[in-house]
Amino acid sequence: MLEILFNAVLKGLAASKFYGRDEAPSAFVIYAHDIPDAGEAGEADAGPVNKCLEAFEAINAKVRSDRKPALRAKKRNEASKDAEHNILSNQFCLLPHELAPNPVDRVVICYSRVLKKYCETAEGKEYMEELRKLSSRCLDMRYTASQLQEDIRKYVDDRARRDDFHHVLTEMALVHIRLDRNPNLQTVIPIMMHGSKLEHLPFLSGTTHYYTPEPKPWMLHPCEAPHRLFLGILRKIDEQPTI
Repeated sequence: MLEILFNAVLKGLAASKFYGRDEAPSAFVIYAHDIPDAGEAGEADAGPVNKCLEAFEAINAKVRSDRKPALRAKKRNEASKDAEHNILSNQFCLLPHELAPNPVDRVVICYSRVLKKYCETAEGKEYMEELRKLSSRCLDMRYTASQLQEDIRKYVDDRARRDDFHHVLTEMALVHIRLDRNPNLQTVIPIMMHGSKLEHLPFLSGTTHYYTPEPKPWMLHPCEAPHRLFLGILRKIDEQPTI
Protein backbone atom coordinates (compact mmCIF):
# COMPACT_ATOMS: atom_id res chain seq x y z
CA MET A 1 0.00 0.00 0.00
CA LEU A 2 2.80 2.46 0.87
CA GLU A 3 4.47 1.81 -2.49
CA ILE A 4 1.18 2.44 -4.29
CA LEU A 5 0.68 5.73 -2.44
CA PHE A 6 4.30 6.79 -3.02
CA ASN A 7 4.07 6.04 -6.74
CA ALA A 8 0.88 8.08 -6.89
CA VAL A 9 2.76 11.01 -5.37
CA LEU A 10 5.53 10.60 -7.95
CA LYS A 11 3.00 10.57 -10.79
CA GLY A 12 1.47 13.77 -9.44
CA LEU A 13 4.86 15.50 -9.23
CA ALA A 14 5.73 14.33 -12.74
CA ALA A 15 2.41 15.61 -14.10
CA SER A 16 3.05 19.02 -12.54
CA LYS A 17 6.34 19.33 -14.51
CA PHE A 18 7.57 21.43 -11.60
CA TYR A 19 10.97 19.77 -11.20
CA GLY A 20 11.71 19.61 -14.91
CA ARG A 21 11.17 23.28 -15.67
CA ASP A 22 14.12 25.34 -16.97
CA GLU A 23 14.52 27.33 -13.73
CA ALA A 24 14.37 24.26 -11.48
CA PRO A 25 17.65 23.54 -9.66
CA SER A 26 19.87 20.77 -10.97
CA ALA A 27 21.79 18.41 -8.70
CA PHE A 28 24.40 15.67 -8.69
CA VAL A 29 24.21 12.85 -6.13
CA ILE A 30 27.56 11.50 -4.90
CA TYR A 31 27.56 8.08 -3.25
CA ALA A 32 29.68 4.96 -2.98
CA HIS A 33 28.49 1.60 -4.24
CA ASP A 34 28.17 -1.47 -2.04
CA ILE A 35 31.19 -3.79 -2.00
CA PRO A 36 30.08 -7.37 -2.77
CA ASP A 37 31.04 -10.11 -0.31
CA ALA A 38 32.53 -7.60 2.18
CA GLY A 39 29.88 -8.00 4.86
CA GLU A 40 28.90 -5.01 6.98
CA ALA A 41 32.12 -3.14 6.08
CA GLY A 42 31.04 -3.11 2.45
CA GLU A 43 27.59 -1.66 3.05
CA ALA A 44 27.37 1.79 1.46
CA ASP A 45 23.58 2.20 1.72
CA ALA A 46 23.55 2.36 -2.06
CA GLY A 47 20.17 0.63 -2.26
CA PRO A 48 18.15 3.51 -0.76
CA VAL A 49 20.14 6.03 -2.81
CA ASN A 50 19.40 4.15 -6.02
CA LYS A 51 15.71 4.10 -5.07
CA CYS A 52 15.89 7.88 -4.67
CA LEU A 53 17.52 8.28 -8.08
CA GLU A 54 14.74 6.20 -9.62
CA ALA A 55 12.20 8.48 -7.94
CA PHE A 56 13.96 11.62 -9.21
CA GLU A 57 13.86 10.18 -12.72
CA ALA A 58 10.18 9.38 -12.31
CA ILE A 59 9.34 13.04 -11.56
CA ASN A 60 11.60 14.25 -14.41
CA ALA A 61 13.87 16.09 -11.96
CA LYS A 62 17.17 17.52 -13.15
CA VAL A 63 19.22 15.16 -10.99
CA ARG A 64 22.21 13.17 -12.21
CA SER A 65 24.72 10.76 -10.72
CA ASP A 66 27.56 8.54 -11.92
CA ARG A 67 24.99 6.11 -13.36
CA LYS A 68 22.50 8.70 -14.56
CA PRO A 69 24.57 11.24 -16.49
CA ALA A 70 22.08 13.05 -18.70
CA LEU A 71 20.13 16.03 -17.42
CA ARG A 72 16.70 16.38 -18.94
CA ALA A 73 16.81 19.40 -21.23
CA LYS A 74 15.11 20.62 -24.37
CA LYS A 75 18.46 21.40 -25.97
CA ARG A 76 21.43 19.09 -25.50
CA ASN A 77 24.91 20.37 -26.30
CA GLU A 78 28.11 18.45 -27.03
CA ALA A 79 29.05 18.39 -23.33
CA SER A 80 25.75 16.67 -22.53
CA LYS A 81 26.29 14.05 -25.22
CA ASP A 82 29.87 13.43 -24.07
CA ALA A 83 28.69 13.02 -20.47
CA GLU A 84 26.45 10.15 -21.53
CA HIS A 85 29.44 8.14 -22.73
CA ASN A 86 32.26 9.12 -20.36
CA ILE A 87 32.23 9.03 -16.56
CA LEU A 88 34.69 11.89 -16.10
CA SER A 89 32.94 14.13 -18.62
CA ASN A 90 29.80 13.65 -16.56
CA GLN A 91 31.65 14.42 -13.32
CA PHE A 92 32.98 17.73 -14.65
CA CYS A 93 29.58 19.27 -13.86
CA LEU A 94 30.76 19.34 -10.22
CA LEU A 95 33.42 21.94 -10.96
CA PRO A 96 32.73 25.61 -10.18
CA HIS A 97 30.21 27.14 -12.56
CA GLU A 98 32.83 29.16 -14.43
CA LEU A 99 34.94 26.04 -15.05
CA ALA A 100 32.29 23.37 -15.67
CA PRO A 101 30.44 22.31 -18.80
CA ASN A 102 26.74 22.13 -17.88
CA PRO A 103 27.34 22.83 -14.16
CA VAL A 104 24.88 21.67 -11.51
CA ASP A 105 23.40 23.94 -8.84
CA ARG A 106 23.51 21.49 -5.93
CA VAL A 107 25.72 18.61 -4.83
CA VAL A 108 24.25 15.91 -2.59
CA ILE A 109 26.89 13.85 -0.74
CA CYS A 110 25.59 10.58 0.70
CA TYR A 111 28.44 9.96 3.12
CA SER A 112 28.46 6.25 3.99
CA ARG A 113 30.96 4.10 5.86
CA VAL A 114 32.39 2.91 2.52
CA LEU A 115 32.86 6.46 1.19
CA LYS A 116 34.38 7.42 4.53
CA LYS A 117 36.84 4.53 4.23
CA TYR A 118 37.87 5.60 0.72
CA CYS A 119 38.42 9.20 1.84
CA GLU A 120 40.52 8.15 4.85
CA THR A 121 43.10 6.06 3.01
CA ALA A 122 46.51 7.56 2.25
CA GLU A 123 46.03 6.79 -1.44
CA GLY A 124 42.63 8.45 -1.48
CA LYS A 125 43.89 11.57 0.26
CA GLU A 126 46.86 11.84 -2.09
CA TYR A 127 44.66 11.40 -5.16
CA MET A 128 42.17 14.08 -4.12
CA GLU A 129 44.92 16.53 -3.16
CA GLU A 130 46.69 16.14 -6.51
CA LEU A 131 43.47 16.98 -8.32
CA ARG A 132 43.07 20.07 -6.14
CA LYS A 133 46.59 21.20 -7.02
CA LEU A 134 45.72 21.08 -10.71
CA SER A 135 42.91 23.57 -10.13
CA SER A 136 45.30 26.11 -8.60
CA ARG A 137 46.63 26.75 -12.11
CA CYS A 138 43.36 28.54 -12.86
CA LEU A 139 44.71 31.50 -10.89
CA ASP A 140 46.68 32.19 -14.06
CA MET A 141 44.16 33.91 -16.35
CA ARG A 142 45.76 32.28 -19.39
CA TYR A 143 44.89 28.81 -18.08
CA THR A 144 41.44 27.99 -19.43
CA ALA A 145 38.68 25.73 -18.18
CA SER A 146 39.24 23.36 -21.11
CA GLN A 147 42.93 23.09 -20.19
CA LEU A 148 42.01 22.26 -16.60
CA GLN A 149 39.61 19.56 -17.75
CA GLU A 150 42.26 18.13 -20.08
CA ASP A 151 44.88 18.00 -17.29
CA ILE A 152 42.40 16.40 -14.88
CA ARG A 153 41.51 13.83 -17.53
CA LYS A 154 45.17 12.89 -18.05
CA TYR A 155 45.73 12.43 -14.32
CA VAL A 156 42.52 10.46 -13.76
CA ASP A 157 43.12 8.22 -16.78
CA ASP A 158 46.59 7.44 -15.44
CA ARG A 159 45.26 6.52 -11.99
CA ALA A 160 42.13 4.68 -13.16
CA ARG A 161 44.02 1.43 -13.77
CA ARG A 162 45.17 1.13 -10.16
CA ASP A 163 43.41 -1.21 -7.73
CA ASP A 164 42.91 1.60 -5.20
CA PHE A 165 41.10 3.84 -7.68
CA HIS A 166 37.47 4.77 -7.05
CA HIS A 167 35.48 7.11 -9.30
CA VAL A 168 33.66 8.54 -6.29
CA LEU A 169 36.94 10.07 -5.04
CA THR A 170 37.14 12.07 -8.26
CA GLU A 171 33.72 13.49 -7.44
CA MET A 172 34.79 14.35 -3.90
CA ALA A 173 37.91 16.13 -5.20
CA LEU A 174 35.88 18.13 -7.71
CA VAL A 175 33.52 19.26 -4.95
CA HIS A 176 36.53 20.38 -2.92
CA ILE A 177 37.71 22.41 -5.94
CA ARG A 178 34.21 23.83 -6.23
CA LEU A 179 34.29 25.07 -2.63
CA ASP A 180 37.90 26.26 -2.87
CA ARG A 181 36.75 28.55 -5.66
CA ASN A 182 33.50 29.68 -4.04
CA PRO A 183 33.81 29.00 -0.29
CA ASN A 184 30.76 31.02 0.68
CA LEU A 185 28.30 29.28 -1.60
CA GLN A 186 26.25 26.78 0.35
CA THR A 187 25.44 24.46 -2.53
CA VAL A 188 26.59 21.19 -0.94
CA ILE A 189 24.02 19.04 0.86
CA PRO A 190 25.74 16.46 3.11
CA ILE A 191 23.80 13.41 4.22
CA MET A 192 25.12 11.13 6.95
CA MET A 193 24.33 7.58 5.92
CA HIS A 194 24.35 4.88 8.60
CA GLY A 195 25.73 7.25 11.24
CA SER A 196 28.97 8.10 9.40
CA LYS A 197 30.42 11.30 10.87
CA LEU A 198 31.51 14.18 8.65
CA GLU A 199 34.81 15.08 10.32
CA HIS A 200 36.70 13.56 7.40
CA LEU A 201 35.25 16.07 4.94
CA PRO A 202 37.62 19.02 5.36
CA PHE A 203 35.89 21.15 2.75
CA LEU A 204 32.76 21.39 4.92
CA SER A 205 32.47 23.75 7.85
CA GLY A 206 32.05 22.26 11.31
CA THR A 207 28.78 24.17 11.56
CA THR A 208 27.35 22.89 8.28
CA HIS A 209 23.84 21.51 8.58
CA TYR A 210 23.45 17.93 7.43
CA TYR A 211 20.60 15.51 6.98
CA THR A 212 20.54 12.18 8.78
CA PRO A 213 18.04 9.61 7.52
CA GLU A 214 17.41 7.22 10.39
CA PRO A 215 14.78 4.47 10.21
CA LYS A 216 12.23 5.09 12.96
CA PRO A 217 10.94 2.23 15.15
CA TRP A 218 7.40 3.22 14.27
CA MET A 219 7.83 2.98 10.50
CA LEU A 220 5.10 0.89 8.96
CA HIS A 221 7.35 -0.85 6.40
CA PRO A 222 11.05 -0.88 5.37
CA CYS A 223 10.12 0.80 2.08
CA GLU A 224 9.33 3.92 4.08
CA ALA A 225 13.05 4.58 4.67
CA PRO A 226 13.97 5.30 1.00
CA HIS A 227 10.74 7.26 0.63
CA ARG A 228 11.74 9.50 3.52
CA LEU A 229 15.27 9.84 2.16
CA PHE A 230 13.93 10.94 -1.24
CA LEU A 231 11.58 13.50 0.28
CA GLY A 232 14.34 14.78 2.57
CA ILE A 233 16.78 15.27 -0.32
CA LEU A 234 14.07 16.88 -2.44
CA ARG A 235 13.32 19.37 0.33
CA LYS A 236 17.01 20.17 0.80
CA ILE A 237 17.49 20.75 -2.92
CA ASP A 238 14.59 23.19 -2.91
CA GLU A 239 15.94 25.01 0.15
CA GLN A 240 19.38 25.73 -1.28
CA PRO A 241 19.90 29.00 -3.19
CA THR A 242 20.36 28.64 -6.95
CA ILE A 243 23.68 30.00 -8.29
